[in-house]
Amino acid sequence: MTHLPAPRRLLVTGFSDFPGVQDNPSAWLAQHAATLPAPQGWAVRTLVLPTSYRDLESHLDRALAEWRPHWLLATGVAPRARQVQVESQARNYDDCHLRDATGDLRQGQIIVPTAPEYLPASISPQILIEQFRRQRFAAQLSESAGTYCCNHLFYHALWHGRQQSLAVNFIHLPPRLSQDRPYGYTDAQFRALAQALLAIAASLPAALLPALPMSTGA
Repeated sequence: MTHLPAPRRLLVTGFSDFPGVQDNPSAWLAQHAATLPAPQGWAVRTLVLPTSYRDLESHLDRALAEWRPHWLLATGVAPRARQVQVESQARNYDDCHLRDATGDLRQGQIIVPTAPEYLPASISPQILIEQFRRQRFAAQLSESAGTYCCNHLFYHALWHGRQQSLAVNFIHLPPRLSQDRPYGYTDAQFRALAQALLAIAASLPAALLPALPMSTGA
């Protein structure tokens, strides 16, 4: 009997609303991705994380322990962005004037004591940028994921991914894709962007992802 290889596992995350941002597009993107068929050779799960320094860690860690994905593709919104931004690195630093959704204010705090100041994205951002452009989405490289919850998640995941054989990348979405919309996306835009994310996963060579044992979860 021929045994098919176990599917690679992709976890797509978005964020909930936070002060100044309602209807966070990254949350809607994750929800749309959950409705699409997984690309061949992949199993896909999605998760909307609370925009809270403390709570995002516990929610993410629980999902990683339960499902053990090969690749975490995290997304957030960058209010000043005009196109998709693919982050190249995360910084070991929380420092934002904006409180998180629970009211927590972090300024000048290290995320992981004694860890490096910067950690690079697991998969070359240029690969993701090229794939976004092939899907007709404007995308560019970003060398700063900020110092708010998005960066906190990115660094936390990269640091723990070293111990869990997890590849991690982060994408910032612009607040809108069409200049004729003051804010937000149409359902068609969300669906197209979610399809682009899954197409990127389908295009990745297996060699770029860590080898993990089969998961017992569906």
